[in-house]
Parts: sequence; C-alpha cells; structure tokens
Amino acid sequence: MGVQPNIKDPDTVRLARALAERSGNNVTETIRAGLQQASEERDDA
Repeated sequence: MGVQPNIKDPDTVRLARALAERSGNNVTETIRAGLQQASEERDDA
C-alpha cells in the first residue's frame, strides 16, 4: 500500500470522529464511506 493520509486539521478530525460515533463505525470506515459517496455523486453529475 502507498502513503497513508495523515489528517492534521483539527476540525476535520473532530467531524470525522463525531460522525463515526453517530454512525457506529470507526473513523476509517466513516471516511471511506464519505469518499465513496462523494465519488459516486461526482460520477452521476
């Protein structure tokens, strides 16, 4: 696997953690789902 992202923006980390907690997923799963959704929406546009 290549280089892994390191999120340094505290607001982004806070949002990811809060959404993960509400969704019952871990932060990695939450970020993956968000990126997948954004990618699919872009493909549909």
